[in-house]
Amino acid sequence: MQLAIGVSTRRAAALAAANQPLPPPLALRAVIGTGASGTVVLGPSCRGLGLQPSGSVNIHTPTTAGISVACFRYDVGLAVLDNRSNFIIGDTAVIETDLTSTGVEALIGCDVLAKCLFIYDGSAQTFTLSF
Repeated sequence: MQLAIGVSTRRAAALAAANQPLPPPLALRAVIGTGASGTVVLGPSCRGLGLQPSGSVNIHTPTTAGISVACFRYDVGLAVLDNRSNFIIGDTAVIETDLTSTGVEALIGCDVLAKCLFIYDGSAQTFTLSF
């Protein structure tokens, strides 16, 4: 699955007002992370769009051994990309962290799943994501 991140609507308006080019959105390899309360992206992704952090948040991950780690939060434009259709989430906050050991660039968290219909069939080991 892919997740597209781009600048937020507010940032796009500021760039347009300053006669600056709009950076193209980035497509990231993503997995659904039902244990993630928020959507998480690989660190360099947001910086690649020229974004500045809008704050920070403390998170716990399997790689932090139960220790709370401060991570930057960024305001972005977000979309879930699918072969059949795309789901435009719009402006939302994502959390930057190191995902290199996972082999993915983003975790689609429960903040996005709350806007979808997500069905997991454990016995068949399949899921359905509708939007």
